Amino acid sequence: MPAKGFRKEKCIRGHLRTPDNVRLNGNCVQCQLPLQSRTKKTHCLRGHEKTSDNTTKSGNCRTCSLEHSRSYYQENLESEKEKARLRQASHPEERRESVKRFLSTHPGYALEYHRAWAKANPDRKAEHARRTRKKHPETKKAAHHRRKAWKLGNGGSWTPREWLELKVVYGLKCLCCLHSEEALFEVGLKLVPDHIQPLAKGGRNSIENLQPLCHGKGGCNNSKSIRWIDYRPGFPLEIV
Repeated sequence: MPAKGFRKEKCIRGHLRTPDNVRLNGNCVQCQLPLQSRTKKTHCLRGHEKTSDNTTKSGNCRTCSLEHSRSYYQENLESEKEKARLRQASHPEERRESVKRFLSTHPGYALEYHRAWAKANPDRKAEHARRTRKKHPETKKAAHHRRKAWKLGNGGSWTPREWLELKVVYGLKCLCCLHSEEALFEVGLKLVPDHIQPLAKGGRNSIENLQPLCHGKGGCNNSKSIRWIDYRPGFPLEIV
């Protein structure tokens, strides 16, 4: 009577059932050998070559695994997006670090993305710009002065933080009338950055060329106009 193992030509792993490869109980000798001594396959079931770069830690084909993941994601797109949103909401620090790593490896991605978004959403871009100007008037003023100096060819720039620090240095007061910012606000005036040497007379748009003056109806900045006047303590009052 033939051994039980000869009923099939090959075992479940594809080893040929020869008399030398079948035990008396019908088990495959190759299958029961240690893992290191078994004959390794060079390709997966779909024909992808099983190299070190194309094999996962568990021994699966990396290409097949990626294809399966992509197909599963496309078939369950909405549920996967919802899972991603919930995870991002519950791990904000992890999300920020992930965005930083992505932008560091893709330096031009953010600029191209914002340009494409602004082109596709002009109304939302304009509304966002209006809200930003209203919320950050110092940023708007800095951009206006930077553009004006660029058009005149004077050069120079300053940041809203530098302007706030300059106001603190002079006690949050107008250097001409010496009224505080709170008192000026009550009468409808506000502190603005004034160029000591006006841009129209070749002055640079730098923080060293700025002084805080009140602006509005009857304000010191309005009466100064484009004259070269330095109200800082210890400096000459009118130069030109």
